[in-house]
Amino acid sequence: MFYTYKITFEDGYYYYGVRKTKELDPAEDAYFGTPITFKEKWKETPFTKEVLQVFDHWEEAAKAEIDLIRPRYKTDPKCLNRNCGGSIHPDLCKEGGKRKDPAERKRDSSKGGIQAVKGKKGVHSPDFQGSQKHTESGRKGGSISGVINGRKNVLSGHWDSIKPLGAAAQHAQKWVNTHPDYEPYVSTPCGLTHWQNKRNIPTHYRHKVDQ
Repeated sequence: MFYTYKITFEDGYYYYGVRKTKELDPAEDAYFGTPITFKEKWKETPFTKEVLQVFDHWEEAAKAEIDLIRPRYKTDPKCLNRNCGGSIHPDLCKEGGKRKDPAERKRDSSKGGIQAVKGKKGVHSPDFQGSQKHTESGRKGGSISGVINGRKNVLSGHWDSIKPLGAAAQHAQKWVNTHPDYEPYVSTPCGLTHWQNKRNIPTHYRHKVDQ
């Protein structure tokens, strides 16, 4: 059995909900909603519950709840509903962008990355690794990072210090391929780039060899 209900608070605020119950009479169901945004109000302000309509099927009850909430939740400040059929109240969207500080966002992002690695999802999926999209993604990432690092080198003055060294300084460097499916080929930066491009290896699979 399913039913829609209305919680009316002593100060005029109200909340609509939908509920599945095994009780023969929904009026005897001791359920008063599971609020998240205004949960303190349920504890601090007296209220009454009214069963509005009873249904045999969940789809009918869910639609009835949406029909009750939709005309009110964005325009009536007394309506405490902040979600309607998957749509979020604008005020809640604004709060969502401010809710997490940078440290929290970084922590949650790290958790998502760990879960992706363990579950082999996204860029860690076996279907993605070694694919054409993987190669193109690596090239694009390398191009973007090259532009960013180049700007940093100019702004920091690093470019002025290495510019006089010319090609000799570059050829003196040795880099090694780190792609797990290929040999650890060692060459100059340009030589390694040519070697990796011939094998469609993203050029971020490398690190500098200590000399």
